[in-house]
Amino acid sequence: MHSKIALALALLGISRFEVAAGSSLKMTITTPKTSQGPAQVGMVLLPASYCHRLRGGGDEGVENADLEKRWTNDKQQSMKERIQQYESLLNADTDAIQEMKDEMEAMREYMKTKLEIAASETKELKK
Repeated sequence: MHSKIALALALLGISRFEVAAGSSLKMTITTPKTSQGPAQVGMVLLPASYCHRLRGGGDEGVENADLEKRWTNDKQQSMKERIQQYESLLNADTDAIQEMKDEMEAMREYMKTKLEIAASETKELKK
């Protein structure tokens, strides 16, 4: 698989790349110095699930477009999950705020009743 990637990168004019596995895959790509300017260095990060493919494992017949599509889908799914988590937290906060409002309303009614009782007792004592 390395040789396929190296060949594809060479065809694109990319002279050197390094693959370092970790929690995600980091590929540093260096293009050759040209008359148009100095060498360019770019970095590509891929999820860990694709590391084994670039190290020669797994399904070698996977096309780059398919790999990129799956990577994009994974990123979109990750973003959707993150949005759902934030919505869940927001809903929990909204529910907590509503509970506090309900408790405050109940306390207001309790205090109002207590004041009415105290006022009526005060009137009776004055008589």
